[in-house]
Amino acid sequence: MKPKRLYYWLMLAVGISGIGGLTYWDFYQVRIAAVTRNQRWVKSVSELLHSEQASMARWIEKFSIESATFRDIANSRRDVAALILIDNRNRQAQRWVRPGLRLEPLDPRVSVLQLRALETQKTTMGPVLIIQAKPYFTVARPLGKNRALIVFLDAARAWGLLREEASLWHIRASIYDFEKNPMFSSFDPVIPAGALAQTLDRARSKETSGIVRLPRRLSWKWLITFHFDPASDWIFLITQHTTWAYAPVIFFVICMAGILLIARIPFMALVGTRREETAQALAQFAGRVDSYIRGRDAMLQDPPSGIKELFPIAATARWLIPQWKRAEAFPRDLALERKLLSLLVESLPEGILFFNAQGGVQLSNELGRVFLSLEQEGREARMVSGVQVPRGFLEPYLEPVFTGAQPNLGKEVDVAWADGKHLYRLWVERVEAEQDKTGGFIVVVRDITFRKQWDYVQEQVLSGITHDLRGPLSAVLGYLDLMKRQLGDGAAAKVLEYLRMAREAGVRLSQMVTDILDVVRFEQGKIDLVIEVIPVVDVFQRIKNTFGVIAEQKKVNLKLAVLGDSNMTASGDRKLLDRVLDNLVGNAVKFTPPEGSITVTVRSENGRVLFDVVDTGRGIPREAQSRIFDKFQQVRPGDRSAGYGLGLAVAKFIIEAHKGEIRVESEVGIGSRFAFWIPIRPPDHRAAGKSDALVNMDPNEVVFPPPAA
Repeated sequence: MKPKRLYYWLMLAVGISGIGGLTYWDFYQVRIAAVTRNQRWVKSVSELLHSEQASMARWIEKFSIESATFRDIANSRRDVAALILIDNRNRQAQRWVRPGLRLEPLDPRVSVLQLRALETQKTTMGPVLIIQAKPYFTVARPLGKNRALIVFLDAARAWGLLREEASLWHIRASIYDFEKNPMFSSFDPVIPAGALAQTLDRARSKETSGIVRLPRRLSWKWLITFHFDPASDWIFLITQHTTWAYAPVIFFVICMAGILLIARIPFMALVGTRREETAQALAQFAGRVDSYIRGRDAMLQDPPSGIKELFPIAATARWLIPQWKRAEAFPRDLALERKLLSLLVESLPEGILFFNAQGGVQLSNELGRVFLSLEQEGREARMVSGVQVPRGFLEPYLEPVFTGAQPNLGKEVDVAWADGKHLYRLWVERVEAEQDKTGGFIVVVRDITFRKQWDYVQEQVLSGITHDLRGPLSAVLGYLDLMKRQLGDGAAAKVLEYLRMAREAGVRLSQMVTDILDVVRFEQGKIDLVIEVIPVVDVFQRIKNTFGVIAEQKKVNLKLAVLGDSNMTASGDRKLLDRVLDNLVGNAVKFTPPEGSITVTVRSENGRVLFDVVDTGRGIPREAQSRIFDKFQQVRPGDRSAGYGLGLAVAKFIIEAHKGEIRVESEVGIGSRFAFWIPIRPPDHRAAGKSDALVNMDPNEVVFPPPAA
């Protein structure tokens, strides 16, 4: 701490201590002075009352009682209220009472006064009695050894003198006798009953004077002192406002204000000097910051060492200014990126449409805008579930995704242009933002006419080649079987192993040829369905027999469950449906690691039978899910362990031939879910094959169930 500041605080502490001690002493002395002053008033009042009683005693002693009657005594003074002549010999009493005054029952202290007068044989002054709310002096004069005259004298004059004395001294007084009975009060007492009882007990314990202990809410306003008068056995309570008692406190506040003002003079000089130095340092530091912002300085220099508060500001500026420069350049960079993105999207051969979460178009290219305007004819968009769905050609494909009924949708649609009919692949997908909120929707339209034509040429070539391969391949398999029978069990084990491996390779090749031929036939619409009623339990039993041992050997948990009626049936071609399930379950077993699980469930809903195959395998990337059901498409190209990409294409053809639908949901590292449904009623298979049934189907008719637990 600097010397000037230490001087200021030291001077302030000494001033506070001195003034505080003086104030406390003065406050204590003021309270003692109040007790002393009130004690003098009590003494003067006590002497006044005793002189009044003494004059009354002298009057009754001079009066000739034997020759006078009660009426003569009463008429001699106006303040005589009652006369009682008590004879102890016969326990009789004669009395005269002024009209309106009631003495019954007689106060026991009167009997005590009579006995004291007979014992001393002197005129004795008795207590002041409060009768009917009025004070009365009592005086006893003995008449022989057995009789005594008790005189009651009105004390109104004496009580008036008490009020005058209290008014002259500017105090409020209350008087209680030794039995705690109220005798006199110049105002309504403010002392609580508990404090009054405690004070009277202190007086009875011979404590002559003191300050009454009041509750805090009253002690700030009143100061009450008590005083005991042994001569009359009275207790005086004197009440005063405490405003004058707090004069020392006011004095303390004034002195403190003066000390603070005086001690502030050198401190203000110090503050002024310090302020000028700080202003100069701040101006210097502001110049450094300006040079750093404008790029004249490569880095921001430290502020002056005398101002430590600027160091965190400098550290913040070193971090904040580069961020601010980057933020300032962000709009320009963003505009450039948006321009480049627009050019890139415009140059793409595919049609691109990006809608925001409310259904408004944010980004598009020429082909996308052409598809958006097809069949609109000026029709306005309609609101569905709070999302704006455009009218026209794209409406039935956008609505399921826009409304949240499906996360994505892929269709093949035909569009007739001036140069002929084109086939397009339409893909709609919801784009998720943070916390599972919809960020928008993207639509991709790709012209697949040339690819389909090329696929047709490939199919024709493949059909011819595979048809020509089937005959020789069947002959090879037949000769292998014949060779195995000719050799018998006596052949060498290595020869039999070679024959087995050759036959397995031939069977795989035969299955591939069969798949290729089936794909070609399905695409040409040459598929015949043998519809029959299929118990679902039989289907699951065959799956268990086929894949149960393989799954157990691979340590994969295979679970089969019928949700609902165990006697559920489906209508379809048994062999083709078995082929679909074999393909889905076989892929799940193939790609699920050990300790994983596969769950196959079936349920009936809205006239359809829904199958679910859920695994915990390696999953399918999102970009591959749109083409997973196409021919010769693999999730990971080049992976021969996954086959040749025909199984799922065949499964899709079979399901669509049954007027059903198949979908996939997957996440890499978590697993995949393949779900398909077929009608419970037998489909009209005469129109089976490749058709537009899926394109025109209402996607909201069926809700695929969640995966079984």
